[in-house]
Amino acid sequence: MDLTEAAQRIFKRHWALILLFTLIGLSVPLALDKIQGTSYIGTARVNLGADPHGGQDSTSLGDTGQGLATSPSVLAAALKQAKVNRSVDDMLANNAVTVTPVGTSGVLDVSVTDTDAHASAAIANALANRIVLMRDQAEFGAGRQLLASLQGQANGLTQQIAAVVKQAKAVDFNVPGLQAEQSDLSAQRAAIDAQLQQLSQDIATSPHPQVIDASQQTGTAAQSGLTVLLALGGLLGLLAGVAVAATVEAARPTLTAESMGRRLGAPVLGRVPRPSRGVSVLDPWLATYVGVAAEQAGVSLVQLVPVGRRPVDVTSLAQALDSHIDAASVVALSLPSGHRPAAPPATAEGTRAGIIVVSHPTVKGRFLAGLERHLQVTKRPVLGVITYRGRMQRVVTSRTAATETPATIPVQVTPEAITQTTTAP
Repeated sequence: MDLTEAAQRIFKRHWALILLFTLIGLSVPLALDKIQGTSYIGTARVNLGADPHGGQDSTSLGDTGQGLATSPSVLAAALKQAKVNRSVDDMLANNAVTVTPVGTSGVLDVSVTDTDAHASAAIANALANRIVLMRDQAEFGAGRQLLASLQGQANGLTQQIAAVVKQAKAVDFNVPGLQAEQSDLSAQRAAIDAQLQQLSQDIATSPHPQVIDASQQTGTAAQSGLTVLLALGGLLGLLAGVAVAATVEAARPTLTAESMGRRLGAPVLGRVPRPSRGVSVLDPWLATYVGVAAEQAGVSLVQLVPVGRRPVDVTSLAQALDSHIDAASVVALSLPSGHRPAAPPATAEGTRAGIIVVSHPTVKGRFLAGLERHLQVTKRPVLGVITYRGRMQRVVTSRTAATETPATIPVQVTPEAITQTTTAP
């Protein structure tokens, strides 16, 4: 069996199954999109106060912002500030918070996805404020603490200097120790004042994190990506349908006339057209092929055996062939099945019989089991295969119907050896 025949057996015979799985694959994204509903994205823009020198530094800032935004404590504080009741764990599990750098500028977009448009914007704005606060504390918290400490030391020295001056004024004469102590304290305060001035200047001139834009009041509707999901779902459904169809076909193969002939080791002799009213007209090519096959096999009796889910009545076909063939007699033979018994054929002693199979152009391989069992027991040769189109009259099993004349069947052959079929008028 080549790939073309296998593809025909899978797609042509199981197209409904493949279509069903494809529709299921398409319906899953639609159902999920319906259940999830519309999501909204609120965005606020912040500047972390750094000056990146390239894409790598910008990516690093984005990672820093992402780490701050997804910190449970920061996110919880932002939810409290926004006055929105949301679960921190659910938001983190659903990746509702994202921070992305804007080019290489050091500016970050803080985005929050939520099913409520106002809530998404409120959370994004509050989260931007918390990120800036945390970043500012990390960058300048230690400097501000040092500045406050130095300011405290300067104030203490100022008080000590004032106490020394007051003590010196309380006496009428100069005390060298008091003057030296005042000079030392003044020098210390001058040094601290210089440090305060330098540190204050550094803090003032350094770029500070700030919220650039937190004006959004409602989030924008997010793109669900339904088109991509539909394409992916349809493709997966198609592949699943083809896989199931191939499995079914492997377990219960469908045979065409040609593959049936190869399985039985016999040629396809012809095809019978649809039944119609009027006088039966037998294609002489079919009669010739049947006669030649019988003569080559050396048989004097040809038995037409119908196979399939519902074997058809081939009595009229046997009579038509019998009247046109001199080399052998042609009779109909019905093999037994699980639900329909059949009488054993009566043949004269010494009569050599051959079998011609009559079936639909496609038939399940399991329906050949009875025929193959019959061939193994009788050792009779298979002369060929005749196929029919449409429905032929079923085999009559009742005694009353058995006496009736079966409907006439016009016969026409389309053998592979010829390109045109010669039919009698």
